[in-house]
Amino acid sequence: MSEQGLLIVVSGPSGAGKSTVISKVMSDDPSCVFSISATTRPPRGTEQNGVEYFFVDRERFESMIKSGELLEYAEYVGNYYGTPKKAVTDMLEQGKDVILKIEVEGAMNIKKIFAFNAWKSEIVIYLRKMIMEINILVLKMVKNKNDYT
Repeated sequence: MSEQGLLIVVSGPSGAGKSTVISKVMSDDPSCVFSISATTRPPRGTEQNGVEYFFVDRERFESMIKSGELLEYAEYVGNYYGTPKKAVTDMLEQGKDVILKIEVEGAMNIKKIFAFNAWKSEIVIYLRKMIMEINILVLKMVKNKNDYT
């Protein structure tokens, strides 16, 4: 049986650079996988279902909430956003390190969940609006802690 993966939660205010930091770390470390969130907001521009988000209607999202299919969820600017539980837990059980990009409310919910579960561990990284290179270095240090000690 392989070692359980690490859940890495990257959170911060809009414009803090979450996507940029995650993209850089994932390009440097292909062993990380990105969890795709579900949302009720419509796709923007060239976004594709199952790539950037799973786009669902409000009725389906609320059904996912009621049936316990989400690891966490929050409503933001009139739309729901949430993390499908099964995909994340399956990847963790396969030994993959999973990166979540979620809003602050969702990150706090993840912290509460992980305080009472059997998963190996989780790390919550809160990015502030600061120099992007510092944010990237922090995430790399957490992911590869032995390389920096």
